Amino acid sequence: MHDRKLFLSLLSYLHKKLAVRHFSRQLTYGLATAACAGAVLAIAGRLFIITFLWEKIVAITALLIISFAVWAFLKRPNRRDAAQHYDEYAGEEAVSTALSGLDKEDVMLQLQRKDALRRMKESRKKVEQIKALNLPSKPLYTALFLVLLTSFSLAFPSTMMEQAEQKEEEKRIMKETREKVEKLAEKKKDNGEKVNKELTELQKELAESKTAEESLKKLLEKERKTAQLKKEAEEAEKKLNSLSEKAAGNNLNELSKALQNMNQKKLEEAMKQLKDKQSLSKEELAGLQMLQDSMDGEGKELNQLTEEQLQEMLANLEKSLQEAMAAASSLSQTAAAQQDLQQLANNLNQQMAAADLGAAQSLAFNNSSSNPASSGQNPPGGKGSNPSQSGNSQGSGNSSSGNGSGSGSGSGSGTGSGTGSGNGSGQGGGNGAGSGQGSRELVTVPDRLGGKTNQSVDNGQLGQGSGERQTTDEGPALRGSARPYNEVYGEYEQAYRESVDRMALPSNLENVVKNYFSELNPEGE
Repeated sequence: MHDRKLFLSLLSYLHKKLAVRHFSRQLTYGLATAACAGAVLAIAGRLFIITFLWEKIVAITALLIISFAVWAFLKRPNRRDAAQHYDEYAGEEAVSTALSGLDKEDVMLQLQRKDALRRMKESRKKVEQIKALNLPSKPLYTALFLVLLTSFSLAFPSTMMEQAEQKEEEKRIMKETREKVEKLAEKKKDNGEKVNKELTELQKELAESKTAEESLKKLLEKERKTAQLKKEAEEAEKKLNSLSEKAAGNNLNELSKALQNMNQKKLEEAMKQLKDKQSLSKEELAGLQMLQDSMDGEGKELNQLTEEQLQEMLANLEKSLQEAMAAASSLSQTAAAQQDLQQLANNLNQQMAAADLGAAQSLAFNNSSSNPASSGQNPPGGKGSNPSQSGNSQGSGNSSSGNGSGSGSGSGSGTGSGTGSGNGSGQGGGNGAGSGQGSRELVTVPDRLGGKTNQSVDNGQLGQGSGERQTTDEGPALRGSARPYNEVYGEYEQAYRESVDRMALPSNLENVVKNYFSELNPEGE
């Protein structure tokens, strides 16, 4: 019994050491394989757009290391392997033979076991000299080199890797937007059938979107449809209020209250009372006639209908009123859904700009409460007008009027400063002078501000719609000085002569220019 325990103790010492050597060797090869796979992915990521590169490297390396660990566990050495390894030091397969007959009490086997113990004790020093770890140098150094290579590749990304990061950010933004829309649809289940349908379609469309820009387009499209539903609800509410007033004036008070409060139960009761009446008064028929014409268009005169036709008309009218009431009652929910979609679109637009997925767009939402005139912007599709400023002296064309006494009119073309009659001058979009009463001894000439003279022209097709104009009481005043009229006229004339020397004008334009300067000439020439 003592011999058996001692034999197992000596064998177990070598067995544990062999197990550690086996696992360390297998994990070293696994680490080298994982590092090689990570390096290949890192190099591929520098050449191609691979999204979530870091996550993929970590996942693949972890999977390979775990696979090698499982393989090492399945192939771990057992007692027989340890006995065979001990035989290399003890000789004559004494340890393996003793292990095979360990549970038997035969005299010969006991003698053989004692011989195996003697040999094991003699070779114990050699067994103790066996290193516990078995780390192959080539796989280990290769793994370390590849890990450093992968680290440097990730620390200094290439253009492709930066583009892949943008793709990752784009996917993250799209996923976040989808989750917000799902929460919105879950929270707004009582929005109404039409709004719920739009939100459900939006979820499907966002799931099919390939880019964040496409997702933004889908959001804006659904926002416009929601705005249309909101507009329809507002129109239905206005129509119900109008119908309520009409019904109240024709002895249909119960129906009027139901429409005013948008109470479908009261509506059903009021219509049931009308249906149950054997005969309707003239005022009631007139009121119902008015309601029918407003809801379904002009139809037959009610006093000409049979009883069955009248009952059918009342049923159709009740159905139309219920539909209008359902649309009007969803106004607040539809407006809230529209506002949520606008907020989602704005957030997505800002996130795209922050992730360098394109410049931030100027999103225009169709809000019925917005007033383009109050915000100082021209409505889409309309013609914008330049703001004009009022003064004492005015000129025709796109020019601002100056402050001066007297009155007159003038026209001109080109770019520069214009002078008006009297003691003031106007600054506008053309060279022109007004004629009339007033002193020409001194005129106020604005000082030219420093900086380059740049001219930008915006060309584009005008849309349909009415233009808008804003008028302010006082325009911006430029700093200037009062100078003699003759001096100002001389500078104008000199500029004219220099321009004529540089450019030949057609004969008809020459006469126009000469007449223009003749009118400005202080000497009347």
